[in-house]
Amino acid sequence: MNELTLDSIIQDKREELGKVKERMLVSVRESEASAPVKALLTSVLGNTGKMIRPLMTLLAGGDCDPSKKDELLCAAAAGEMLHTASLILDDVIDGAVLRRGKPSLPAERGSGVAVSAGTFLISAACSCLTQRGYTESASRLLRVIRLVSDGEMLQDLHRYDTHVSEELYMRCIEGKTAEPFAWSGSTAAMISGKDVTAQTIMSMYGTAFGTVFQLEDDIRDWTVTAEDAGKPVLADFRNGIYTLPAIHTFHDRIYGGKLRSLAEKKDSIPEEELYEAKEIVRMAGGIDYARESAETKKKEAVSVLSMLPDGRYITDLRALIRSRW
Repeated sequence: MNELTLDSIIQDKREELGKVKERMLVSVRESEASAPVKALLTSVLGNTGKMIRPLMTLLAGGDCDPSKKDELLCAAAAGEMLHTASLILDDVIDGAVLRRGKPSLPAERGSGVAVSAGTFLISAACSCLTQRGYTESASRLLRVIRLVSDGEMLQDLHRYDTHVSEELYMRCIEGKTAEPFAWSGSTAAMISGKDVTAQTIMSMYGTAFGTVFQLEDDIRDWTVTAEDAGKPVLADFRNGIYTLPAIHTFHDRIYGGKLRSLAEKKDSIPEEELYEAKEIVRMAGGIDYARESAETKKKEAVSVLSMLPDGRYITDLRALIRSRW
């Protein structure tokens, strides 16, 4: 049997992922928005990435009863719309000019339009569920929206804090990234008729998965070029949002002071000194430390899956967490 890869899992779910995207577009088309707004939001939703969140939702649904399939697809669509909204609002806060290799919405249309678009998509995510009567899934999503907002605000309240702790960093990413994945896992299990224990296990898997997802993204910010990333790198560092590689380095007895002296220049740090920051973090072991943390969470995700009976969807979820996204 061939080893499962991310591409093979996506290929297997390609038809269903297409239906998820259609649910997203329908939620915009059926809204009360004006024609120009609908056109703009349709364009925004057309620039999705690999759709890892809806993919995980579909896999967590396992052998979902056909009569529940529409609710599972809507939950996957709602989760991706919430994610898209959070990216738009992040780009406003960070002043990002690129997103997935294209001009970001705030750079192209202005911050006012971008904030309104993000807010609209959050509302559309809930409407995608409530308009079809999926009230329990929608209620769960409302709680996640509050947790995402809490994580984002907590992160912003500690902007430019070079003494920020690893514990606070983990709490921020749990709220803004891990909780939506936990919602996807537990809600998919609930929709497919699994018991409370299985729902809890899928929530635990989602939390670990979301944490890995954010850690991997933060590691890439310190290791890839802007061309490869499709967006400016080290924008978080320049904007005072310190991720695990930097936090580990700040607390290093030898290299911490060097990185702090660069961080104190805030958004006026010269481009060449960003390369210096990268080298300092590398030498301090910040990147290796973050990778080890991600590997620990991957093992945790695989471990919790062992608490459920083996099956195709469990095999797929194990392969997904081990994949490179």
